[in-house]
Amino acid sequence: MPLVYPVLMFPGIIYGYTDKECGPTFNRTGADFYFDGTDDVALFVRCAETTYDCNATLHGARWFMIDSTNESVPVDCFKYIRGLYTSHNYTGPLEMPGLTELAGIGIRGTYSGTYRGNGLLLPTNITSIDLPDLVNIYTGITIDNAASITSLNLPRLRHLDLILFLNFTGGPAINLTFPSLADVKGIEIYGEIDTLDFPALNETRNSIIVNSTGNLDCDAFAKSLVNTTSYYESGVSCASRRGNVTLTHIEPPKPWVTSGAFKIRGGSLALTALLACNFSFYNIRSQKWKAANGEPFWWWSHRQHGISGGDSRHRVGLLQASSRIAAMEQHEKIVNSVAAAVQGFSERKEPYRIFHGSSNSTRPRVSTNTIDISALSNVVLIDEKKRTALVEPNVPMDRLVEATLPYGLVPPVVMEFPGITAGGGFSGTSGESSSFRHGFFNDSIIEVEMILGNGEIVKASHSEHPDLFHGAAGALGTLGTVTLMELRLVEAKKFVKTTYLRLNSISEAIDQVQKETGDLQSDYVDGILFSKHHGVVITGQLTNDIPDNCPVKTFSDAADPWFYLHVQQKTENIAPFSTVTEYIPLAEYLFRYDRAAFWVGRQGYTYFKYIPFNSFFRWLLDDFSHTRTLYHALHASGVSSKFVVQDLAIPYSTAEVFVNFISQEFGIWPLWLCPLRPASTPTFHPITRDGDIKGEVISSSVSRSMLNIGVWGWGPQNYDEFIGKNRALEKKLYELGGRKWLYAQTYYTEEEFWKVYDRPWYESLRSKYKAITLPSVFDKVKADIHAGRSENKGWAQRITQMWPIGGFYGMLLALQSGDLRLHRDAKWKLH
Repeated sequence: MPLVYPVLMFPGIIYGYTDKECGPTFNRTGADFYFDGTDDVALFVRCAETTYDCNATLHGARWFMIDSTNESVPVDCFKYIRGLYTSHNYTGPLEMPGLTELAGIGIRGTYSGTYRGNGLLLPTNITSIDLPDLVNIYTGITIDNAASITSLNLPRLRHLDLILFLNFTGGPAINLTFPSLADVKGIEIYGEIDTLDFPALNETRNSIIVNSTGNLDCDAFAKSLVNTTSYYESGVSCASRRGNVTLTHIEPPKPWVTSGAFKIRGGSLALTALLACNFSFYNIRSQKWKAANGEPFWWWSHRQHGISGGDSRHRVGLLQASSRIAAMEQHEKIVNSVAAAVQGFSERKEPYRIFHGSSNSTRPRVSTNTIDISALSNVVLIDEKKRTALVEPNVPMDRLVEATLPYGLVPPVVMEFPGITAGGGFSGTSGESSSFRHGFFNDSIIEVEMILGNGEIVKASHSEHPDLFHGAAGALGTLGTVTLMELRLVEAKKFVKTTYLRLNSISEAIDQVQKETGDLQSDYVDGILFSKHHGVVITGQLTNDIPDNCPVKTFSDAADPWFYLHVQQKTENIAPFSTVTEYIPLAEYLFRYDRAAFWVGRQGYTYFKYIPFNSFFRWLLDDFSHTRTLYHALHASGVSSKFVVQDLAIPYSTAEVFVNFISQEFGIWPLWLCPLRPASTPTFHPITRDGDIKGEVISSSVSRSMLNIGVWGWGPQNYDEFIGKNRALEKKLYELGGRKWLYAQTYYTEEEFWKVYDRPWYESLRSKYKAITLPSVFDKVKADIHAGRSENKGWAQRITQMWPIGGFYGMLLALQSGDLRLHRDAKWKLH
């Protein structure tokens, strides 16, 4: 049935609207709705909440009004996020219940094109603002020349991408509180402010300036922000009748350097000196030590002193400095060496690749013209006051969490696999169960140090090389090599109150995931579809308290259940919409999917066929069930060429159609559901918007909220059928307005690939930042279909990928890697 039918069949709910009804035409860029009187308010809310941008080719028109609470949104229709702007003529209270999200707010008292600098700014006549249901604003708030406003109520507002600017100068005394605001780029407030409170604020990416003619207690205000706000530029400046307070640089904690979780503080010079003396004899001594004691010296040191590198193949930092300065000198020495090597390749006009030491990608590796940066694997500094971490790119998630938890801090987004590195999180795409709130992992990065393609070392942030900072995130290292990053942290708590909600259909699960993202109490949201008739939505709330006599659940020990099996067992026999609640230690929750790599580990038992899949053998073979060892086996055995490992972001409106397609074409269950916050465009990250369907680049700078679907399981054993199915999957995803993650191979042709991604934007960045000698994103992700055929492989490769030789070969390499000890002795289990 043609997809235009829903438009024709439900005219009362879905119908094209006119410029007369919803303001200026949407065919012009940045259309704003300026209204003059209270009669316009209800219309604005209705337009803002029900305006959808649809595929005109399919539906016969572009703009439609859709009541999504009563009717499903048609395929290829996406909610249009609007800005709220009032004119000078609007008088009285501005009350908009039911309004949930906006592109921005501009209460400036005038129309577009007039601003303070040209002298045309007029005072607003609004007396109060009440937006009780507003949660997200994708740019900022500007309320200027607003002496008439006596109250501002935004009780649910949680997120601002840009600045909160409020100017009530000349007006009466006003008390301001933002009970739910968690992150904002900057704050600037003027007026007779007596009280000002941001109880939930945990990130300010720029300065905080408050200039009050009232009785605001600036000392208490500034101190409250020291404990709840992360800032790194101008700090906090507050002035009022009661005095002035400026906090620019809070005294940092005592210098320390870590490789993983090991910390040498200022008083540990003796230990440092001892290690320094021993280091020169390390190579000789380690040989003798292993012969005498049966284990490598570095492992004995790890157990005795807590020293560990970013991963098993690069035990960097065995010798550590006693101060940040010395650590940075070591860092700079490595970076300068890498930069010189990059410059050499650039001058010879030779392409090159970067070796990090580990990979959770399923793409095959290439070893020619390679620069090794695996030594960059240290957490250099934790700044407890600023709530930031200075991290080298090869620090894996488990070492990062081990370093931050002793300070009561944790990254906002932690990838579920302990071996995924911080650099991989920035240069790739990493979205997890907290991403509906905090975005992708790179959205937590404040600044990065990079080596460009010509060997130049630069820093990039929102204020310095912002185009590079934005473009490099998700570009797979093709715009430069990240060598250091500053990462914001948030408050950690002891436990995650985890609730499993049983659902009986695909549509129920999808709808419930989307609903849970609007719950301000939820810190984590994801879901598992075990089948068409068994879904579970999982929500998590950070807490320090658990009820009396309530057991704590763990999933990291060999005798513990695999998380997905545990959830399945807990929910398979309960009624629809019933719940089960458990309390899980924070680190255990963050890495709950490590064992079995969600459920990929189950396929190891189907591969070997004759090994029973029961609790005894899962305990016996536990060392091989963790993601580090599983990915060794995946790379070595050739299984990745027969295995579907894809994450696919899709609009909520087409997610059910897509799940049914996956079920029909692949028969893969379970499926993972993970809600994602919209990403700024253009980008290589997953986004969902109409422009992708048409192969166009539209002007909107923010994509739409989306649902990630994780598809991991055996594909067809016939190679041609496997390729065909994957291409069909990509085509269907494209048709439904989605985009895949690029950690796995893609089967697009080059023309198809650049129809999805913005090539002019990307190529301009490559040219500007001297990245032409680096492989392109397409070069890195394209599948070599010809080389994948068995007749084109060498005899050794064919033998090592035969069943069951490939499986045993993968296990052998996993044993040789030494990674098996990492999960056994992980320190995060102690927190």
